[in-house]
Amino acid sequence: MARARRSRILVDKRFKALAASFIAVMLVVIAAALYPGQEDGSAKPPLETGVVQEVEAPKRALIYDSLYREYPNDKLLENVINILEGAGYEVEVYLGRNATVDPLYSLGEYDIILFRAHGAFNSEEKGQFPKGAYIYTGLYLKEANRIYGGYPVKWIDEGLMAKGIIPPPGVRLSAEELSKLPRYLTLSPKFFEEKIGDLKEGSIVMFFGCYGMDDDSLASVFLSKGAMAYIAWEGNVTWVYMDSVLPQVLEMIVQGELDSIEGSVEPDPYTGSTLRVALAAGG
Repeated sequence: MARARRSRILVDKRFKALAASFIAVMLVVIAAALYPGQEDGSAKPPLETGVVQEVEAPKRALIYDSLYREYPNDKLLENVINILEGAGYEVEVYLGRNATVDPLYSLGEYDIILFRAHGAFNSEEKGQFPKGAYIYTGLYLKEANRIYGGYPVKWIDEGLMAKGIIPPPGVRLSAEELSKLPRYLTLSPKFFEEKIGDLKEGSIVMFFGCYGMDDDSLASVFLSKGAMAYIAWEGNVTWVYMDSVLPQVLEMIVQGELDSIEGSVEPDPYTGSTLRVALAAGG
């Protein structure tokens, strides 16, 4: 009996020792899971309860290319997207007839806003239409009426928009011939002033089209809404030349060289149009 009892005691002790070793191993495994080591082997303390880690929002860019409808430039588009994505921007693109009114209500979500579009200039206030530069959407007026119902007529009556035509370059047309051209829906400075909310602080607006800096109407609106800079052409720029310098300008923007743009971009050799940069106060 004594030998059997002693044997049970030894077994019990061995079992307890094995169990203790197993528990110790499990504690080490749990500790390793809860406190993962750093690269140098040292322990990393857990996050404090209630501490919120801020995740920086990605930079975003908008390409609103209504000019694509008549003058598509896929090579330029690919180049511009590569420059922006290479600088860490998420890029959203609206081309041709997809450059409608809808994306404009979300301008406040973007760090860089690029309009590649036809432009027009109203040199003096005429009726409900305000003075200043107008930006073309990619929609014919009849298409806009199908999409938005009676709103385009209302918007035009309120001076937020206007009807615009695009005569072929270098061709003189009669009044009858002009009347047969499609009417585009164009955006007045009043539209951006009254219908667009605040822009992201420090954002940059680029208008690559004609007459965008023939006065300060659009510059004043965008800068007053939070943009750091407004970049546009003074005068009638050719799309061939403005497309050729757009990548250069964009590279300078993403590298933080706003102050150097005007001195680096030559005037349009065909028309003499010049690229201008308007900065917010203190910019």
